[in-house]
Amino acid sequence: ALLPAEQAAQLRAQDQEVISQGRLCTFESTLGTGQGEQIYSVIMGPLRDGAGQITGIFGISRDITERKRIENELRSNEANLRKLFDDNTSVMLLVDQSSGRILDANMAASRLYGYPREQLLQMGIEQINILPPERIAEERQRAACNERKVFYFAHRLVGSGRKIVHRCKTEC
Repeated sequence: ALLPAEQAAQLRAQDQEVISQGRLCTFESTLGTGQGEQIYSVIMGPLRDGAGQITGIFGISRDITERKRIENELRSNEANLRKLFDDNTSVMLLVDQSSGRILDANMAASRLYGYPREQLLQMGIEQINILPPERIAEERQRAACNERKVFYFAHRLVGSGRKIVHRCKTEC
């Protein structure tokens, strides 16, 4: 009687699920309130008598509206950054500072280096950078310590033996 029919039906269905499963269940419920729609995380479980028969249900709910709003905003921001990265005409590599492994590469990098993106993601930066491995490790360390953000390196292109000087901007 306190809720609109659709919301009451949703809550009854959750009650029935807890009873039929006879165990704790977790739900997300969206309910209309005087403050607009609120999203709740609800944990419900059966109450049992001494003989183990279900005699009722208990529940604990927490308002997660703000958390959900932030999650949606983060997903949107991530999608925008992904599009900026993927569609950028500048060569972009994301390199793990500790290992030198290439974590991500955009299509411009794939075209320039001549490797399919999937192959670049199996490589380390030392496979395309012509510096000695110790020097590459030093440069990665400088980036990790925030000593430097822009690097100029000569890189190898696939199968050509050609080398190019490439400006790498690393954000730590």
